Amino acid sequence: MKRLAQLISSMLLITSGVAAVEVPPSISKLCDPYRNDTSAGMVIGYQFRDDAPVFEACGMANIAAKDPLTADRPINVGSLTKQFFARAIHNFAADGKISLEQDLTQFFPNASWAPHIKVKHLLNHMSGLREHWAYWMLAKPAGKTLADVVAIITSQDTLKFEPGGEFSYSNANYILIAAITKQLHGDTPRSYITEHILRQAGMATSDFYATFDALTDTVATAYNATDEGFKPAHQTLSDIIGDGGLYASASELLAWAGQYQNNSNAPKKASLNGEGVADYNGGLWVSNHAGCKQFEHGGSAPGISSYMTVITGCEDAEKSLRIVV
Repeated sequence: MKRLAQLISSMLLITSGVAAVEVPPSISKLCDPYRNDTSAGMVIGYQFRDDAPVFEACGMANIAAKDPLTADRPINVGSLTKQFFARAIHNFAADGKISLEQDLTQFFPNASWAPHIKVKHLLNHMSGLREHWAYWMLAKPAGKTLADVVAIITSQDTLKFEPGGEFSYSNANYILIAAITKQLHGDTPRSYITEHILRQAGMATSDFYATFDALTDTVATAYNATDEGFKPAHQTLSDIIGDGGLYASASELLAWAGQYQNNSNAPKKASLNGEGVADYNGGLWVSNHAGCKQFEHGGSAPGISSYMTVITGCEDAEKSLRIVV
């Protein structure tokens, strides 16, 4: 999906005059394989500067119902969820409820590594914590809740490296961020993200779903491609969120991404201990691209792939662009 997003950005920057108001043929053709009622769907959305957003949608949100996918249909966006939980931590810091420099003893007092890992290390994947799913499969816990996963993570006796000294992407970091959000909010992490971030940002249809009964008809179905056509993908729904779990539409994600074109909200590369930086900060990859700043992240879940990228800070303001796929 990252390569597709890069291809789209290249095409758009070449045809920026036309693309600002209508989808160029080169972009529209990407949707052609899915323009039928037996295919899973895809949405491409982009916006130049302060121009109106442009969307191209194709395929089905629900093949059985012959229900087309649209830019306003919520989809499981996987790891794009992380930036929303990063925002929660920054909100708590602004309110004086937490410091990015404090260690994790307050939140996970029984974890041997808690005095050594700081909140900022979780945000930037510098904690040294390992991915938790291998431990999960070995432990085979009876429950499947956020608390069960946190128990697995806090049982790790050793770290991969000294916290802050290296970068290693691990979903365990954002599971713990969700657990911290729950402690500071006093209610579910879902309720905090929904009420204080999504709704405040005007994201009226984006949400989390803990059970299949809670899913609404507005949510797009996830599909896997098979030799017999597209088949519904297995979806695991629970309160285990933070590393993923958000359902959001392309239109709402594109609007949300606009904040990163404001320098006051733009993340910077996180500093490692001593020398060096990591190309990551608060749920986004941070890089320089052709004289511009670029912020991006991808997401995946069974039957779903997503990507968001923002290009800004260019000498040529005409190149300021955001894309969701």
